[in-house]
Amino acid sequence: MEYSARNTYNDKYAMPKQTDKADSIIARVNQEFPRLDTSAKEVINRIVRLYYLTMEQFSPLMESHRLNLHTFALLATLRMSGPPYCLQPKALLDSVLVTSGGLSNILNRLEKLSYIRRMPDPNDGRGVMVKLTAQGKRAVDKILPQQVDAEHRITKALTPNERKQLARLLKKVLLQAGA
Repeated sequence: MEYSARNTYNDKYAMPKQTDKADSIIARVNQEFPRLDTSAKEVINRIVRLYYLTMEQFSPLMESHRLNLHTFALLATLRMSGPPYCLQPKALLDSVLVTSGGLSNILNRLEKLSYIRRMPDPNDGRGVMVKLTAQGKRAVDKILPQQVDAEHRITKALTPNERKQLARLLKKVLLQAGA
């Protein structure tokens, strides 16, 4: 923690100003490039740092089932689709943000783990459907509540209203960015 440079009588007993890693990065950028507006960099650096901290929390959960973020996202998409937990690969492609080649690799891996199985698409003789197996459903049902608990721990500094406000602001940024 850092104290403010001001040292008046009233400020002497004020709470210390908390800093994070983004503050030190921004301070160095501002020192070398004083004319840059680094307000957006402050936001993006914190989003990126939060992503890494979140992955530190999620990775052990996923790895205990031999999964990673992409493979879990695909399984969760199938699980959230509702019974019979079966979708076309194109619908899954949007949920995992990978190329079609990357999707094939994920499907191969999940099939080897017996979390999914591919079957012919009854509406398209050349197409396939991807179905969540009972084992895959159990994995999602075990991991998802733990993931939600971790998300609450990560955001516990925020009130419920602050979480909603932050979610709205991030959604606004993502929509503007084209995501």
